[in-house]
Amino acid sequence: MDKTLASVADDHNDKDNTKKLAAESQQRAAPLPSFRPTDFNIAEFRLGQNFVDHVGGEKLLTTIPIHKPSREAWFRTHPDETYRLPTPVIELKEQGETYLVSQNLWQDLSGEPTFVAKLLIPTLTRQSDLLLWPIRLPGADGRLDDWNQSAMEAANVASQKWVRMCAKRSLGAYEIIVAPDPQPEAIWPKVAMEEIVRIAFKNRIIASLDHPVIRQLRGQP
Repeated sequence: MDKTLASVADDHNDKDNTKKLAAESQQRAAPLPSFRPTDFNIAEFRLGQNFVDHVGGEKLLTTIPIHKPSREAWFRTHPDETYRLPTPVIELKEQGETYLVSQNLWQDLSGEPTFVAKLLIPTLTRQSDLLLWPIRLPGADGRLDDWNQSAMEAANVASQKWVRMCAKRSLGAYEIIVAPDPQPEAIWPKVAMEEIVRIAFKNRIIASLDHPVIRQLRGQP
């Protein structure tokens, strides 16, 4: 056979063999798993608000903020009147801090501008966050400004319904928005008012005139 023809035949055979090997390799390779977007549902993996029920744990109540509900929050106030505590506090607005004051100091602090009477109301948001809402009480003359008066009205409505409270500058008061029925019931933590106040004010109780906050207010070193 002519060498040139033999070389061409060899090349042809090599190509055939390469094709056969590639075909056999594809047949032996494990097929890739098929995947469709509907095969995966992220909701099956999302941890819910009640995750402690699934892991056998108990949610500990260690921190309770002291402030009014935010304007975007739906909230309820505790319906039990015994869960409302009228008491004077030291309110430092610039620092965003409120201090509980022992009764034996009330007379000594009566002339202090930051010493004001508040109604402390446990408040629960739709996200199950508990806070202690301080609303200013009327002064010695029995008067109360429109902001605090409307806040008190919102707190009263919230004892029965889910509400939002938004500041309306044009009104000079808070606007109360009531959620439409039906709505889920508020699930309150099983904790006494005494414990709520203790947790909220655990590091902010003034029991002496030598307390750093009182010394600061009086210009003492």
